[in-house]
Amino acid sequence: IDESGKISLSMKQAEEKKLFESLNRLLGKHPELLSDEKLGRERLAKLLGTNTTYLHSAIRKYTDYTVTEYLNHLRIQKIREAMISLSSISIEGLRIKYGFSTHTTFYRYFKGEYGVSPADFRRSVQKQ
Repeated sequence: IDESGKISLSMKQAEEKKLFESLNRLLGKHPELLSDEKLGRERLAKLLGTNTTYLHSAIRKYTDYTVTEYLNHLRIQKIREAMISLSSISIEGLRIKYGFSTHTTFYRYFKGEYGVSPADFRRSVQKQ
């Protein structure tokens, strides 16, 4: 805290970094959280012992995503990994398992992240 009583920028940055790391640790220890389609800013903030504003700020600083976009980004990564290693699970099954309630949202995020549809991605993996 500086002379005017304001939190210094470097202290704020350190707190944001700590919060972002805590979020990733939480999701790493509890990957089942990503399966909850209702997981959002409020619940995550509560689990992390912070408020939604700080959570949003930390995620935005380190990823340039909103909370929802970051969660969907992580979900899509998990689905991609599963498509590579678990070819027996259907794309629809993976979509549901990782918390996407609608095919449209899942498809949009997957294609936005990897530039191809989930089906085209799976076909390309199976050819290798």
